[in-house]
Amino acid sequence: MTNVLTTKNPASDYATAQLIARLQESYQAKATQKVQDVADRHQTKINTINRDVEKWRTVKADIGQAASTISGFVGSAKSVLASIDNLISTVNKAKLSAADADSDFRPDNYSSIFDSQLRSLNMSADSGSRGVNPMGPSEPDFKYQIDLYGETNTVSGNFIGTGYTITEADGKIWKADVPNKLLYQYGTDGGKTGKVGAFGDLQLDSLSGTAISFTTGADTASPESYSGTLSRTGTELLNAWAYEGLATDTGRDAALADLYDAKTAIELEVKRYETAYATAGFYEERANTYVQGLREEANGELLKQTAEVSRLQKELAREYQHTTSSVALAMAAKKDYSKFFGQFAGDNKVAKALMNIYT
Repeated sequence: MTNVLTTKNPASDYATAQLIARLQESYQAKATQKVQDVADRHQTKINTINRDVEKWRTVKADIGQAASTISGFVGSAKSVLASIDNLISTVNKAKLSAADADSDFRPDNYSSIFDSQLRSLNMSADSGSRGVNPMGPSEPDFKYQIDLYGETNTVSGNFIGTGYTITEADGKIWKADVPNKLLYQYGTDGGKTGKVGAFGDLQLDSLSGTAISFTTGADTASPESYSGTLSRTGTELLNAWAYEGLATDTGRDAALADLYDAKTAIELEVKRYETAYATAGFYEERANTYVQGLREEANGELLKQTAEVSRLQKELAREYQHTTSSVALAMAAKKDYSKFFGQFAGDNKVAKALMNIYT
């Protein structure tokens, strides 16, 4: 005869199945949320690192561009140095020609070559950069950023071309137009006065320190003499007329003295720009090291995330298994309870009904 002890209870089995399903849903939602929390926490760090990577990449690119620009400075300084060597060679050739009795010494030829080479020197100094040119007459500093925090490195400006003016006692100023081989007089208002001397027609009368006297149109019917204070800039070289047209030993010796001083100065400038180029290379490599380090840090954070998610999933799986096992044990205990008390129920229909409900 069948009774409550030998027949299945559909209501109880359904309730058990529902309970297990709800437990599974609950743990699945809990696992999803916890895994998402871990991922978000690590991803926030990774995103911050990646933003820094991009910033350092930008800094690295800017430093690389600065290094390229400074490399151009090195090239221009070397070109100026080569021009000085050419100028020295021209003066020495003039000396040899003047000392050779059999030579047809033509100082005007050497003077013209000298002025052309001096023009090339200035062109090299002016070609230092399309943007900021620290080698030009205005001597601006060249700066570039070296980190994420606004720190910069500076290459100081220093004019490596040549320039000079002569200021008269009344304030009028003579300025050299080296490319066109002309010396213009400017009034106190800054405008040209109309007085001009071609380099080939200028005659140096005297030069002692900064005191200078000269004559324009020396070989013409109307020469004019002037005097003033000589101011030099850059390499402090003068045009050939101020070295007596290279026609005399005194003038040639003065030219060589200035040229060797200028050469020493430009050799130092070449070394300075080479050092600046090496420094930019150091900062570029440092930026690259930061980029690589941050990439490794981001990868490490990703590995931490993976490890933490794996550990969390195992913990949740154990917790879920423990909970479902506890439920199964509880349900088994309830059945044992029914079996134990069922033997005392007998044919009592009310007792049996109550036991069916609770088991």
